[in-house]
Amino acid sequence: MGRLREPQRAVALELVGRIHEAAAGSALWPWFLEGFAAATHSESTAISFLSHVRTAPDVVKSYLEHFTYVNPLLGSLDAAAEGQVVSSDSVMPRSAFNRTEYYADWLRPQGARDVVVVRLETRPA
Repeated sequence: MGRLREPQRAVALELVGRIHEAAAGSALWPWFLEGFAAATHSESTAISFLSHVRTAPDVVKSYLEHFTYVNPLLGSLDAAAEGQVVSSDSVMPRSAFNRTEYYADWLRPQGARDVVVVRLETRPA
């Protein structure tokens, strides 16, 4: 990975600072998520939908009630190491992902194209 240019470095450092502050006080996660969404030009961001921004309440509700159970990325997180990023393209070919219920009935109606999930922490069972 190449070195970040100064503007990118400043944004990255700001986000790292927000993560550290949010870890100390869970009420600050939306502040981090807004910064992350802005930096990545994302329509929405969430941490397991315990904290989310730019996502309509009915969309969160449908995810928690149904689409979390058909999300093909979540199984990949079971084997992921802390900090590992898992993208839809790393789990299955794009054509197969686009045919999943998760994509067709939940992501596509929101205008989403890609999904990235990260294992933040692994806790002993």
